[in-house]
Amino acid sequence: MGRWNRNYRQRKQLMEISGFLLKDMGITKTDLRREIQKPFWKD
Repeated sequence: MGRWNRNYRQRKQLMEISGFLLKDMGITKTDLRREIQKPFWKD
């Protein structure tokens, strides 16, 4: 259950990161969309 909470929190945090920082981290908008659409129980 701890992993599920971690996944949920991390995906929620990703949604709040600015486009500039995402680009700096090497994450595209497509990558972001794909990640936040995953159910919380999937890694």
